[in-house]
Amino acid sequence: NMYGVVFELSHEQAQQLDGFEGPNYERRILKVSIDGCTSEAYAYIALPSAVDFTLRPYPWYRAFVLDGALLNRLPAGYVDFIRRYPPSRILTQ
Repeated sequence: NMYGVVFELSHEQAQQLDGFEGPNYERRILKVSIDGCTSEAYAYIALPSAVDFTLRPYPWYRAFVLDGALLNRLPAGYVDFIRRYPPSRILTQ
């Protein structure tokens, strides 16, 4: 399973997000379950050529993801996984 949060965006906002995600991601339509109902949502998936499992997130980014998981009440096991995931030793981008 994968956990996340679904947001409603305008066409203009979606275009802006496309620009932020850049060439290393592909926007795909996924089936998602929201309160037991299946729907479709866009997700940005990293291209295989852009994935490097030796990299770690910046501490500020991991904190941002953790805050979002807590705020949106994602499952405790997933929140604990984020907490335990080691950040980069580099502090800023």
